[in-house]
Amino acid sequence: MNNYKHLTQEEIIKLYEEKQKFRYVCKCGHTVYIANKTGRAECNHCHRLVFKDKKTEFEYRLNQNRIKEKRKNK
Repeated sequence: MNNYKHLTQEEIIKLYEEKQKFRYVCKCGHTVYIANKTGRAECNHCHRLVFKDKKTEFEYRLNQNRIKEKRKNK
């Protein structure tokens, strides 16, 4: 399971610290890693969307409401 056998201790620590930059916590308490361009991911436990920041969440919700209104008016 350990894919880090060929790395030194310092390299493992550096990789771990890099991975922590993409770690976010869902409202249910589970950890979600967001490393994509969209800035959101689905929690594997509760299936809620987890956003990397408030701005990304605001833009997503605004776009969803715009799409909803467009469908409603047709």
